[in-house]
Parts: sequence; C-alpha cells; structure tokens
Amino acid sequence: MDQCLGINWYGSSVKTVQDAACRLAEILAATGKYVQAYFPPDLPVCRFPATASNRVSDTPIKSHSPSSPAQVAVVLDARLLKYADSREDIRKQPLLVINTALDPALIKEKLNLAVNQVLCLDIGDCTPPYIPLFILLVDRLGILPPEVFKKRLEAFLSTQIKAELLAEQLKGIDRVLQEVREA
Repeated sequence: MDQCLGINWYGSSVKTVQDAACRLAEILAATGKYVQAYFPPDLPVCRFPATASNRVSDTPIKSHSPSSPAQVAVVLDARLLKYADSREDIRKQPLLVINTALDPALIKEKLNLAVNQVLCLDIGDCTPPYIPLFILLVDRLGILPPEVFKKRLEAFLSTQIKAELLAEQLKGIDRVLQEVREA
C-alpha cells in the first residue's frame, strides 16, 4: 500500500457506521497499520445518511480531518442510493462497495458511474453487516493479505461475540471473495 487510503462508510444507523469505522481501525492497528476512524462529533442519532470515515496507511497519518474525498465508499444500506445527497457524495469515489442483491451494472447505470468500479455483496441478515465487508476491502485495496487479516479479525471477534456466532461470521467471511459481483 503506497498511499493513505480513505474509506467513507454510509448507513442508515449512526451506531453501525461508527462501529464499522472504529472496529476496522482497531483491527488494522493491531496488524501494525496506521489508522484513523472519524465521525462527526455530536452526530444526531436521526441523521440520514449516517457517515463515518477511515484512513489507512503504512506510514504515520498527519491529517486529522474527515477522509474526503476518499477512494472507497461503502454503503451498508442500499436504500441510501435513492437519496440525492448520498448519491452525489458516493459518485466522487472510484470504488463503490454496496451491501445489496442488486446487479452492479444496474447500479452503475442508475447512478451514471462511468469510471467507478462497483462491487456488490448481498450480506443478508448478517449482524453486524460490516464484518464481511472488511475482508473484501482488505483484499481489494491490498491493505493486507486476506488470511493475515482474517486471523486478526478472528482474534478480535473472539473477545466480542459468542463462539457459535463467531463460527457463523467466519463462514460468511470465507464466502465473501467468491460471492462478490462487480461491474
């Protein structure tokens, strides 16, 4: 990874996007990466869309402002694509990752995305919804080898959730790289 990568998270829940940014930062920091998680202070619980950001780098990060423009937009709730505010923001980012069963080519067409790469993954009712997306981001962005990240993720999750839920999460993570669709 040659540069500082910016990741913007979009969702319908403030707690979910904040958790996604914080957990990704915590896991990557444990692997030796320099990371930041950012979300607006005093973010109203009812804000829609809810947003948070990450920065990831191999070298110290000197900037302390929101990660915009980012290289990646992660949309945890595909309903956000209906709203002009989130669509305009998302359109600026070269890689778009969406939790949806929709066809990525259809999303590209609807959002008029000529040069953006769109990755779609139907996470279904996976809780929390961002965990499977972590492995996809790490792999596609070249942040870490997927197996290295998966071991660190497993260690992190083992302190957070029950063993049976952990086994279920890890099975889902194994399927992610095979089930992602792109346009």
